[in-house]
Amino acid sequence: MDAKPKKATRAATSAKNLKRKKEETPASDISDMAAAGGDNANAKKICETISEEQRVKFESVLTQPDLEELAASERGKNATALSIGTEAEYEDDDPPAIDFGAVSFPNLESLAVYFQAVKAFNFQAKDYPKLKHLYMNNMIGNIEGFDFDLPLLETINFQHVGADDPRGFGKSVSRSTKLSNFTSYKLWGLHMRNKYLTLVLPNCESVDFYRSDTLVRVKLWAPKLRRLNLQACFDLAEVIILDDKPHGYKRKEYEFLGEPSKYAVNVMNMVDPPGGNVLTHPRCARVFGKTCGEFLAKGVHQDKPEDDLVQFADF
Repeated sequence: MDAKPKKATRAATSAKNLKRKKEETPASDISDMAAAGGDNANAKKICETISEEQRVKFESVLTQPDLEELAASERGKNATALSIGTEAEYEDDDPPAIDFGAVSFPNLESLAVYFQAVKAFNFQAKDYPKLKHLYMNNMIGNIEGFDFDLPLLETINFQHVGADDPRGFGKSVSRSTKLSNFTSYKLWGLHMRNKYLTLVLPNCESVDFYRSDTLVRVKLWAPKLRRLNLQACFDLAEVIILDDKPHGYKRKEYEFLGEPSKYAVNVMNMVDPPGGNVLTHPRCARVFGKTCGEFLAKGVHQDKPEDDLVQFADF
């Protein structure tokens, strides 16, 4: 039985921080979420005012009854894009968390949630069969953990997210065999004692763990990988690039034919290079980051730091 993982104490949100203002969310991140008309106070009002384009934007603090009412409505059932977020402050020191595992959005393709209390990232294929894009930013308090099965998912973006239990993360992400882009910033709580976080991503080209401070050991099978961002992963000790799929991933969805791609790694702000073969694997074409003696001693080629960010993004 797996040992109980330590909690992401750095990501835990205090009562004082629950009342902080929402960090600015770039408009580009939710540009495809058309705003509903009016100042929506609950799900019923949303259903009465949203446009015919089946895109719903909820700009109030969301409660579970609101979410359930929206999901049960015809608008909710037909919605293709849903954005949930608020610029208001939480007045409750312990706000109730919404539970996506208790509702169903059968036509939803894009979901963006920011500055909300969420119970867990629990999304099952039977309830979200068409979901392709998942954006979660500034969760209030830690989520309990990860348990999602989204075979059509193409993009994941998790920012300012802390988790109490990381054990379902690797399997959940690996179930998304069409995933092409995984992006995260300050995704905390991924440390598992004496265990590897294993990711099996047959179609993913970009993996970004920027400021995942508690990430320690990773195994990654991603034959199409082009960019791996490990910037400021301060506790990272080891990253292993796998040549073969791990046991249990032999289904057709995980098949890969052809030559694995070359990839670039960003290790800026890291004092020591991570162990494993991530920097020395034959597929590793470039390493971006500040030069230090230990990197050079391992024969790792690095580019000038001032060129790193632009070149890494364009690799």
